[in-house]
Amino acid sequence: VDNSANTPLIVGRYSSTSTLNTVIENNAVVQANTGVELGGSNSTNDDVATTLTLMNSGSLFTGPGLVNLNNNSQSSGTVTLNLEGTSTLSTSGFTFTSASGAQTTVNLGGGTIVANGSDPSGSQFFPNLSSTIQNGSLTVNVQNGGATVNNNGFGITIGQALQDGGRASDTMAFVGTGTTTLTSNGNTYTGNTTVGDGI
Repeated sequence: VDNSANTPLIVGRYSSTSTLNTVIENNAVVQANTGVELGGSNSTNDDVATTLTLMNSGSLFTGPGLVNLNNNSQSSGTVTLNLEGTSTLSTSGFTFTSASGAQTTVNLGGGTIVANGSDPSGSQFFPNLSSTIQNGSLTVNVQNGGATVNNNGFGITIGQALQDGGRASDTMAFVGTGTTTLTSNGNTYTGNTTVGDGI
């Protein structure tokens, strides 16, 4: 799937369906060069619970665009992003623009996050988005399988806390010839941390 036009790829918006489960798997590749927006209903009556799962060698590429983990402006629909197995999420960073109080969860149960560039100007690759949320909450869980973060030769910063997912959290691996900086004091995952190259 190629969505390289000048509009973000939107997953979970304007639907009467109470739940929306989207899976990218089996070597499927989704190209969204202007980023991805999860959730994002503009109606208080449109509370879609949105789940996006990458698994079984499925890949999502956002090019210079970002992954907006929750773009709900009015509805309270929850958003869940699952990264599992041998999947790949290649992005220039993460953001969160919800003002609705919706719960957002990222589950790292395998897969690789690849940086497409260094920290955005004035921000970080994965900033501490939890500190910017006035309503609702954002949780990033490290679960069975952990995850790999590949800085891809860039300088990136992860300020968001990586928490124990309660399912025998596994190894977080940090690789790449660039520099990955972890700044959160709230990391609680209980698995190992491995460094393949720069950190």
